[in-house]
Amino acid sequence: PVELEVPAGEEAQLPETVTVRLSDGSEEQRAVVWESFQIPAEGESVQVRGAVEGTAIPAVAEITVTAPLPEITAVAPIEPLRAMLGTPEDQLGLPATATATLDNGQTVELPVGYWFPEPAYDPYVEQTYTWVGYFDLENSEIKVNNSADLHPSVQTQLVWQPNKSIL
Repeated sequence: PVELEVPAGEEAQLPETVTVRLSDGSEEQRAVVWESFQIPAEGESVQVRGAVEGTAIPAVAEITVTAPLPEITAVAPIEPLRAMLGTPEDQLGLPATATATLDNGQTVELPVGYWFPEPAYDPYVEQTYTWVGYFDLENSEIKVNNSADLHPSVQTQLVWQPNKSIL
């Protein structure tokens, strides 16, 4: 059977295919059409049947509704970075994670999937860039929502002469 946990308030995404074991012991993927269903209340479950292509044996899915995911309410500031003129983007030291505060009071480190510079990054222009980060919540071990669309940001200053007191 397909087992699926869905946070309260989220949509249940049942698979379009299921694995079918054939009489010779081999397995293959087959399309399934799920019956309509109502998402139950938090803490409850529902069983859903589906018609599997090429067989009279139905697929079965058990959907359990869990507590809603915590929401990101704030993103901690990131210390500005400084680099020498000519530094490639991948060597600026942009952080792979950012600290976020959740609505349950917890502080967590979340992965940043990519950084977008403003203005467009040119390693040969001496100026300060503001980088806006985009959380990679799909691949995060910590499951959260970002309904407010909050982003980490960091400034990077490119300098011509190294100043040992700032680098």
